[in-house]
Amino acid sequence: MPVAHSFSDGTLSFSSSKIGPNLRNTITFQALPRISGSFRYSGIGDKEKMYYQSGYTTWDRSFDLRLGLLRETNNLPEITLGMQDIIGTGLYSGEYVVASK
Repeated sequence: MPVAHSFSDGTLSFSSSKIGPNLRNTITFQALPRISGSFRYSGIGDKEKMYYQSGYTTWDRSFDLRLGLLRETNNLPEITLGMQDIIGTGLYSGEYVVASK
């Protein structure tokens, strides 16, 4: 679930998860104080039911971008605009606005 808060400048993180027949590998970076991005490489599909050389029925590459619109104050939450899978197949595409206090 997205949150509005951002990492410190220059932060780089890697995550990998497997849920059911899907595998997701993600590299996330905080490029500027209000801009961050993620590159995701996902294996999708049930490798047990069908034989494929890679083990998954589909491989998907995607890029996500987040832009901080408003910093948190005493009275207002931090607000961020996000776009998922803006470069890729569109399997995980989506847009969101999130506010966190």
